[in-house]
Amino acid sequence: IKRDEMYQYLRNQVIKAIDQLPLDEKASYIEALENAPAQVWEEESNLDAFLRVEDFHAFSAAKRLCSYWRLRSESFGPKRFDSLYQTGEDALGIRELHLLQTQSIMLLPKDAQGCPVLSIDGTCLERRHNWAENRDRCIFYMFSLLAEDEMSQTEGAVLLYKMDSPAFHSVDISFLERLATSMPLRFKAVHLLSREPISRDMKSRINFGDETYVHEGSCGDSASIYTGKN
Repeated sequence: IKRDEMYQYLRNQVIKAIDQLPLDEKASYIEALENAPAQVWEEESNLDAFLRVEDFHAFSAAKRLCSYWRLRSESFGPKRFDSLYQTGEDALGIRELHLLQTQSIMLLPKDAQGCPVLSIDGTCLERRHNWAENRDRCIFYMFSLLAEDEMSQTEGAVLLYKMDSPAFHSVDISFLERLATSMPLRFKAVHLLSREPISRDMKSRINFGDETYVHEGSCGDSASIYTGKN
């Protein structure tokens, strides 16, 4: 069977799987299908990407796609069908652009295997009070940039997260995990950086990467610990 024929067969299987899902699980997907602009729909509902990250299991890809649109809707509300562009007038507003300009959330050069790397400096994000929703929209946007790279869908991306101390208020673990399980991407490694010791409970709660590495003390001052080997 040819590659194109295989993909078309699997795409059809994803659509059939979505038909079998409960209505509440696919409601946001259906709303997007009916109301999202064609360009937004095509860019964010790439069935091939969702299939790759789920090792070509159509049912799992269907659930991930529906989960994506649910999270997209919850994160952006009235702007849930606006483009993810840095214009200040689309899904990302002026406050989101201000956060992105601080470079507290930024893409780094790819690692030695060519996998994308995302750095999040939670210590900077924590200084901006009452910006949680804006922070989450920025992280959603940056995750979406990671997901555009096919290496993120197959081999996995790398996340560096610099945590504040001692309370770790900037870490919304549940949101990060929902992103990692809804976006068409996977993480092969998550690096946690902190000046203060990271509790065992905190370490155990971060489990959306294939591997989790902890860097405490002086080595937690900079993302320079990243060597490109993981």
